[in-house]
Amino acid sequence: MKLRIRFTKHGTARFIGHLDTQRYFQKLNRRAGINVVYSEGFSPHQKMSFAMPLSVGYESDGEYFDMEVKDAASSEAVISSMNANSAEGIRVTGCVMLPEGSVNAMASVRAADYLVRLKSCVADESDITGAVESFNASESFIVKKENKKAAKRNKGKHRAVGEESPAFTEIDLKSFVYELRYDNSENGIFMKVSAGSADNIKPELVIGSLMPKDASVFTPSDLMITRKELYTDGMTPLIDAGRVF
Repeated sequence: MKLRIRFTKHGTARFIGHLDTQRYFQKLNRRAGINVVYSEGFSPHQKMSFAMPLSVGYESDGEYFDMEVKDAASSEAVISSMNANSAEGIRVTGCVMLPEGSVNAMASVRAADYLVRLKSCVADESDITGAVESFNASESFIVKKENKKAAKRNKGKHRAVGEESPAFTEIDLKSFVYELRYDNSENGIFMKVSAGSADNIKPELVIGSLMPKDASVFTPSDLMITRKELYTDGMTPLIDAGRVF
């Protein structure tokens, strides 16, 4: 049987990278007594598939991974045993059984929700809300997005004078930002954006594009970013692909 696990990362856990998070859950499964299926061969490993990696420094209310298990008593039992053995900052909040033949978590991601809080030194609240309103009122919003694959392919290659770097491509941000608003209750900017392997929009790109040209240049430490949810096609949360058992 294949299970999909939903978990949160807060506090100091936000500084744990993606690979270390994978290793953490492998150890947690052993401590919690989860009967995970292992691959065959000379170097067997737990059959797990994580959804979109979370950038170091981000907090999250909605991270996911799939794992294949030989058996499990119930969703509640899995959640309880994992949380009883988990470290501070990481909490399992959901467990469902996936139907046979389900697409794995990594390949399922199509969109993500983020909440971004900015320090007051970056821009005034009135400037931020004005920028959000201006974005929503515009028909198009052209920005330059970094193309890491192109940058890697062209590293060290000579370019003619005036020729733009292929590491950046122009995109219409309006096509990839599905919702953008200032959330007064959270004192931050909420956004629903395209995510996944095809068209992944980072919240920093959106925020940087919104900032007034005379605003202070911000650094990652000026932003507090929380990923709230990950979605499949049809804006369905990943957890809804399975059923509680």
